[in-house]
Amino acid sequence: IYREILKELDEAYEALQSDPGQFSLGNADIVLKGNVDGWKRLANSLRLRMAMRVRYAAPELAKQHIDEVMTRPLITTNAQNVKLATLNDGNADNANPFYTKNQTSPNNMLVSFTLTDNLKRLGDPRLPLLARRANAPEAGYRGVPLQFETVDGIPSPYQTDSVSRMALSFLQPVVDIVIMNASEVFLLRAEAALAGITNEDEQDLYRQGIQLAMAQYGVATGDITTYLASPAATLAGTDEQKLEQIIVQKWLAVYYNINEGWAEFRRTGYPRIWTGTLKGDTDGNVPRRLTYPMAESLRNGDNYNAAVSRLNGGDNLMSRVWWDKKAGLPLAHPKQGQQYPE
Repeated sequence: IYREILKELDEAYEALQSDPGQFSLGNADIVLKGNVDGWKRLANSLRLRMAMRVRYAAPELAKQHIDEVMTRPLITTNAQNVKLATLNDGNADNANPFYTKNQTSPNNMLVSFTLTDNLKRLGDPRLPLLARRANAPEAGYRGVPLQFETVDGIPSPYQTDSVSRMALSFLQPVVDIVIMNASEVFLLRAEAALAGITNEDEQDLYRQGIQLAMAQYGVATGDITTYLASPAATLAGTDEQKLEQIIVQKWLAVYYNINEGWAEFRRTGYPRIWTGTLKGDTDGNVPRRLTYPMAESLRNGDNYNAAVSRLNGGDNLMSRVWWDKKAGLPLAHPKQGQQYPE
């Protein structure tokens, strides 16, 4: 599937040519309004994403496509970010899904401990732009960890008034859903440079990725400058420690693009996620895949069985998809094993 995705993105780029005599789709193109250059940049940027996705499983395939795509135009500015605006037309299917959910469960739109943990640790000015302070003043910004279990005699810090909720800007009926942004592209390039796949400067790309992500969220220029002067904006340590810095910043840059964040966590192990003592079906781990629908086993048994036979561990939540090849995962959070992480 991934080989075909990479191939088709290459073919799409070649087929997308600006022709003044060709009829424009205009507003019928709800993503880029007929902007051919924008579609070409998206094709190349998605190809870079997919090539990096498979680099642990198929390094030669990854390098082939990365080398090719680096000679082509990519998304490099926030003005080129690819977005899809939701609608406030009375049809819930067209509205911001976070808005719709917040209408029915307003107290449940919480942010994760992973988010607040990293933003506070790094002194990141995006914290108030991505989350709200808890109602209890002493709690400040406190995201909710996974699988935590309340123990008698040990007060839980995650009561209703002591946890942070999503920033109101993400809960409006009309928002821009970001399909792909320049920050992700720069951080993908930073990872490729760190891995020796390209000859670019990973430090420069890392800093540009941070700057673009913060500017996208409207962080004040002075705050961006201050952050770029801090240790958080300088790659340091071993290559693995530098990779962790890059992926944490990429995870923050694509925050609320849930599937992409999950893919990056499974692929690299970052950001590190604290989990509590409630083990569930995955022994306390974050799932590594979704299981096949039951209808597949009932109606498509032969192909279902063939697919499951290729999975190490069978059709369960902790089996790894084919590109999930990095050794040593999952990685423990520094506070793993504590009753509560804070």
